[in-house]
Order: sequence, then structure tokens, then C-alpha cells
Amino acid sequence: MPNPQERNGHDASAKAVVVEAFARHRIHIPDNDPMLAVGTVIELGIVRGAEVLDERTQRAVARIESAASRWVETAKTELVTAAEDAALGVRRQLQSDINSASVKAKDAVLMALSANSGAMKFKWIATGCALCLGSMVLGMFLVLLFMRYMHTP
Repeated sequence: MPNPQERNGHDASAKAVVVEAFARHRIHIPDNDPMLAVGTVIELGIVRGAEVLDERTQRAVARIESAASRWVETAKTELVTAAEDAALGVRRQLQSDINSASVKAKDAVLMALSANSGAMKFKWIATGCALCLGSMVLGMFLVLLFMRYMHTP
């Protein structure tokens, strides 16, 4: 509610509005006319309504800001939880890949060791000897063939 000084200012401005409105329509009213009081009542009603609207707007803004703040905190919490879950999933997948690679490397080492076993060594030596013998026979055949065609008259 306005204090008495503001009320006098409102009264003066209300009278000025009413007097101006009547003057535009060429209606003359004296300064003590009750119509001026009606104008003041209307102005005070508008001012009080504006004050009530301002208070309600401020309360609504405060509620909205509070809700927004809670929403931001909830979103932060959810985001942190989602990031932690994603990091945990990546760690699990990485560990799984490492374990899988370890098993594959172990299998490769075992295969290399089995390739160097006694039976395999014998097979490689036998294959090498067969290739050498075959090459020697082929070489002798080619030399004889070459010598035969070189000595023909």
C-alpha cells in the first residue's frame, strides 16, 4: 500500500488524468467534483493490482528458478552417472579385448612351439632332402641332355 506522500502523488496524477480526459471532451468539472474521487479510486485499484501482480510474478519466478536449479542438479547427477557407466563399459570391453588377445598370442606361441617339435623337424628335414635330391636328378638330366645336343655332328 502506498505511503501518504505517494498517495498524494497518485491523487494529483489521478486528478490530472481525469481533468485532461474531461478537457479533451470539453467537459468542465470543478476541482471538488466527486468524479475526481472515482478516478482516484480507479487509479489506486490499478496500482494495487499491479503490486499484487508484481508479487505473484516474483513468487512464480522464484519457483521457476528453484525448479530449474533442481533440474540442473538432477541433470548433472544423471550425466555423471552416465559418464561413469560408459567408462566402466569401456574398461570392461578393453579388458575383454586384452584377455582375448592374450589367449590368441598364447595359441600362436603354442603353434610355433608345436611346429618345432621332433616330428615336425623330421618332416622338414625329409622335405628338404627330397627337394635337394629332386633338384640334383633334374640337374643331372639337364646336363646330360645339354651334352648330347652339344656333341652331335
